[in-house]
Amino acid sequence: MHQQQQEDSRFISEEPVHCDFSYVSPRTDYERSKCDGERTIKELGNEGLNYVIVRPALVYGYYNDHNEFLSLYRLVRIGLIPQISGLVNAIYVGYLVKELERLAVSEEYRNTFLYATECSMYSLGEFARLMAEYLNINGIRIPLPPGIVSLFLPSGARSLLKYVNVQYDCGSTRRVLGDVEPAIGVGG
Repeated sequence: MHQQQQEDSRFISEEPVHCDFSYVSPRTDYERSKCDGERTIKELGNEGLNYVIVRPALVYGYYNDHNEFLSLYRLVRIGLIPQISGLVNAIYVGYLVKELERLAVSEEYRNTFLYATECSMYSLGEFARLMAEYLNINGIRIPLPPGIVSLFLPSGARSLLKYVNVQYDCGSTRRVLGDVEPAIGVGG
């Protein structure tokens, strides 16, 4: 959405006017419907509804059953450990819950939009490595670019690959939670 360049990766921060077409250009039906829904919530805010729109980055942690993680899990279970190149922003589910709890009672963030993400970016290959370690599997480590990985992902998960090497502004999460330690090594 709202993008500016920072170093070699793409950097996305909260736009000054959320989902305003002068700042964003949704490319897919999903992106358009997301903005349409969030603009509707904002309009209801003008009528007295108190809201906070939170867009979490990739959520990881206990009970994660997203298709992309299930696909990765299936490969690891048969001994293929993809070492996928690229970085992603993510947030541990426990941090996301804490952030949502604090935002729900905060006057400071009332009627706002923000991203929820840790400041660290994670290697996609690290998720597979940790799954294998947690499952005690010493399979074959296969270096793969994201383009090849897309061939093995469900269609809904393929579209997520465009977010590889995209960095989201973590400032809102940092203001709400303070500095958080990366929790990617937490099993589950």
